[in-house]
Amino acid sequence: MKKNTTNNVTTATVFEMEAAINRAKRQPTIREFREKYGVTITLAMTAKMEGVAGVTTSVLENPYCKARRGICGMVCAKCYAAAGLARKANVPECYARNTKALTTQIIPIDDLPHLYSETGYFRFESFGDISTEMQVVNYFNMAAVNPHMKCALWTKNPWIIREAMKHYGIEKPQNLVIIGSSYYTDKAMSFDAYGFIDKVFTVYTKQYAAENGIEINCGGRSCAECGRCYENYGGRYVNELLK
Repeated sequence: MKKNTTNNVTTATVFEMEAAINRAKRQPTIREFREKYGVTITLAMTAKMEGVAGVTTSVLENPYCKARRGICGMVCAKCYAAAGLARKANVPECYARNTKALTTQIIPIDDLPHLYSETGYFRFESFGDISTEMQVVNYFNMAAVNPHMKCALWTKNPWIIREAMKHYGIEKPQNLVIIGSSYYTDKAMSFDAYGFIDKVFTVYTKQYAAENGIEINCGGRSCAECGRCYENYGGRYVNELLK
């Protein structure tokens, strides 16, 4: 069993700790949540997201993502998530189940699981994006019932969040950072019309970044060690080089 080099917590130990906490709190475990709703929560993310847990829907099932992949110049035209899912056996079906469960119903708060990760960081959407107001409600509630976690949500669809907050009377949990994802390479969006957006994520080409003095502060590092996207520090803009 691979250990996290930071605190020597194994994945098996994470499950054991989660089970113990939930026995005391009577909050569903991640396994119980999956068994009831078919939602898979990933505890063992890889590469730079090692140590971060997360839940995602499928970019292949999202109508907004599908439309943008056909627009020349958009970051979505070179979607790493769509390409990645094509290489992963059984994962597309798994994320499709997540999409159906999380976007078509509001899950009762008492059924939402206790979340845990080796770092205390939790990511919403690594292979998709929000597509319905019900999905926003589920994510807000999931963060709210897990105040011990520091959560982050990336989105290109902030108007869905605005409408969900309006229609359902919900507020962004204090432990949730919402990151607006810029549509185009080399062009940071302001997202000023959305007061709940905490940070802006933009992809830059190497040439543009060098010629315009853009600080590349994301990429080629550990999310767990950086923490910029999950904490309220490091400034508003998160910049990554085009892969």
